[in-house]
Amino acid sequence: MNVLIAKSILLIFLAETTEGTDYRNDGDSLGPLQITRIFVDDVNRILGKQWYSYENRIDYKKSTEMATVYLTYHCTRDKIGHEPDLKDYCMTFKGGPHGVWKQSALNYWDRIVVKYYKLSENHPTRKAVRI
Repeated sequence: MNVLIAKSILLIFLAETTEGTDYRNDGDSLGPLQITRIFVDDVNRILGKQWYSYENRIDYKKSTEMATVYLTYHCTRDKIGHEPDLKDYCMTFKGGPHGVWKQSALNYWDRIVVKYYKLSENHPTRKAVRI
């Protein structure tokens, strides 16, 4: 697995998980990564078969697999015009194939950064680190 994608998924998990309610259902989003049905459908389309079900969204391993497929397909140098970084992967996850150009996805990235630094600064054994 691409290391940046793996790190991005951890950051997304951090942003989507609050106070142990990682399986909440806010509208159509479900599971630790808050994956939508459309996201699952797109991953199955990319794979060319019905590999994942909507119920797989609550499984961390399956959610991670789906996110990896989605980001590997939609967030590439050819599609976004430069080598993807953590920000690009997180924004694509939130905003879809054109997420790197959406203000709402940029706001999501800002939320990830704030949450990450807030948690790392409060960690008793380490100083804040850069993403």
